[in-house]
Amino acid sequence: MLFKALVCLHNFIMMGEEGLPVHNRRYCPSDYIDREEDYTVKEGRWRQQHSAYFKDLGRVGANRAGAVPKGLRNYLQNYFVSVTGESQAPWQYEAALGAVRINPPAY
Repeated sequence: MLFKALVCLHNFIMMGEEGLPVHNRRYCPSDYIDREEDYTVKEGRWRQQHSAYFKDLGRVGANRAGAVPKGLRNYLQNYFVSVTGESQAPWQYEAALGAVRINPPAY
């Protein structure tokens, strides 16, 4: 639920800055995030910012996912590695694997 709320907040702020020129955007300027050009990732400015929020935590508890997250992961996996998922996101194989098809979906 928290994740959904954060996504909504992110989208709300992004929509509020949509009319501004790119160089005037404060929330997420174009050079802040990673971007892709010709299947090459250009790293964004966020990678140079170091804060306490992104420190390595190491082992926290058992580090094992519960049944609900595993179920969601498997559901999404089965969707994206399927005929339907491939037709909805045809770029995924090229972006992730450089157009090399490893374990293509069985039709």
